[in-house]
Amino acid sequence: MEKERKRLLDRFHRRLEKFLAHHPWWAKRYAGFFEKMTVDEFSMVPLPKGSKVLNIGCGSFPYTIFTLARVRGWSIVGVDRDEDAVRNAKKMVESYHLTSMVEIRWSEGLKVDVSGFDLILVSHGVEPKLEVLCELAEHMKPGGFIFYRTICKKLELVYGCEPIPDCFRVYGEFVRNDGLKSLLLVRNENPK
Repeated sequence: MEKERKRLLDRFHRRLEKFLAHHPWWAKRYAGFFEKMTVDEFSMVPLPKGSKVLNIGCGSFPYTIFTLARVRGWSIVGVDRDEDAVRNAKKMVESYHLTSMVEIRWSEGLKVDVSGFDLILVSHGVEPKLEVLCELAEHMKPGGFIFYRTICKKLELVYGCEPIPDCFRVYGEFVRNDGLKSLLLVRNENPK
């Protein structure tokens, strides 16, 4: 039952982003609502301007990528397995004039080369999340970070718990006002 509710939430979010990708007036307001929270959320990431970031599951309207490119000055690659989302996101990157800082590609989260990235953002809707995290732990850059969006504690009863593999430790945590929390993870070099 919990997995079905999570699938419904993910489906709703994908449809909302596809709508926003085609309606700039609404998209601007949506992004504006989340911009400060996104800046605050990523303030725990100790990476300088020019760092290389990968977003797995960027979606049709990757407002997080846009905010981070503009505010933090990071070079970002967004990937998604939904071809419509990739097409929409590429158009959005052009319309926001971010082509020099943001690249969008089609890829499965389990198959993307992650070795050269300083930070990997795993979006909330990515599935199978546990498998993706384990794959990242095996191939990520030494000293790199995983930024993992998941359900906050109070919503675990509704959507279920999303465990973190033992190969990671939590470096930082940010509870968002939309029912999610973000965990900054580092690979645990000495797993227990």
